[in-house]
Amino acid sequence: MSDQDPTLPLSGLNVLEIAHYIAGPYAAQILGDQGATVVKVEPPAGEPGRRALPVNPDGESLYYASYNRNKKNVSLDLRKPESRIVLDGLIKWADVVLTNYSPGVPEKLGFGWDQVHQLNPAAVMVFISGFGTYSSLSDYVAFDGIVTAMSGIADMTGDPDGPPYIGNVLLGDHTTALQAAMAATTALHLRQRTGEGSYVEVSMIRSLASLLGDHVPARATLGQEPRRRGNQSSLRFGNVFPTADGYVVISPITVTMWKTFCDVLGRPEWGTEQIVVERRHVKDKEFRAEIEQATRDWMSARTSQEALELMQGLGIPTGAVKSISQVCDDDERMDLRLFEDVELLGGGKARVLGRVFDWDGGDSEGTFTNRLSGLGADGASVLEGLGLSPDAIAALVEAGAVHGVRPPTMTGSGA
Repeated sequence: MSDQDPTLPLSGLNVLEIAHYIAGPYAAQILGDQGATVVKVEPPAGEPGRRALPVNPDGESLYYASYNRNKKNVSLDLRKPESRIVLDGLIKWADVVLTNYSPGVPEKLGFGWDQVHQLNPAAVMVFISGFGTYSSLSDYVAFDGIVTAMSGIADMTGDPDGPPYIGNVLLGDHTTALQAAMAATTALHLRQRTGEGSYVEVSMIRSLASLLGDHVPARATLGQEPRRRGNQSSLRFGNVFPTADGYVVISPITVTMWKTFCDVLGRPEWGTEQIVVERRHVKDKEFRAEIEQATRDWMSARTSQEALELMQGLGIPTGAVKSISQVCDDDERMDLRLFEDVELLGGGKARVLGRVFDWDGGDSEGTFTNRLSGLGADGASVLEGLGLSPDAIAALVEAGAVHGVRPPTMTGSGA
């Protein structure tokens, strides 16, 4: 069933995705980006992501396009007992079964871990949950903002005297997808040693909590209470400063960087060894406020690009705060390879998230043909690939177990 580039590292790997929204589909897409053959199973009405905003003028979801490129699509009504022959065949075919359906739903629909392992002892199953099936919160409905709130991330984000911020970037979904893709490849590596598949659970709350870093030992070991500090850090000098045309972030974290920075401000006396060792520039609120005012004065006399180029030229970590529009422009102008195009079902293309890493320095660029599949569009070819006869496929269509396939001769590749 594969039509992926055979030179990619995961070529020959089979992934069965029964998932929706972001975390599950994005994890499967990451594996597919590296050469795995992904078969996505959707219900007859399609997964909810197909109807999620934003949509293009033709009503096609660009949300769905962002997480579902290069997958073969089969539409099954898993509530129909007749669908078992297809589902079981796909489980036997798969190296990885990946889902983010709610706890208990996979078991009801026939692809829980026990069922998967019995059918295919070599298969790896990656189950994405919100709070962990083992926790007392396992039944909680988990969406990104909910888990962001309950993980501690929101409480650490925002101004000290203001409310916590959830933010408009879905950190929970995307971080969990990355962890799930890594869990799949790790479990496959283990299979090389044992010959057996394994069950791996990746929870959104643990994925987000993994970003808390040193805040956890500060609380658990030292008894400190981490608090949000806006854009300041309790460990080093740094902040967001306005320029003549925007904002920049600056963080001179080493002794050498700090001394150079003070020289640029025209205040070399602030860069003494004693101040750095005592961390007065970080801990002394009045002194820090004085430094920040001097920095604002210096920055406001320059554009963001001028400040960026001067500071970076001196080896001082500095970044201009960019809008999404500016990042999109930078992607093409600076060849950052952040985004790429996917072919939409109705014709035309959409710019979506790109692959995060390249092989051989990106020399493989251009070998990808990003495309989306319509709901059930690959059903006939996938079912034929499982060894089902035209008569058997026609019977499944007649029973309402398979959708998007034209009966009875099955001469097409789907609707």
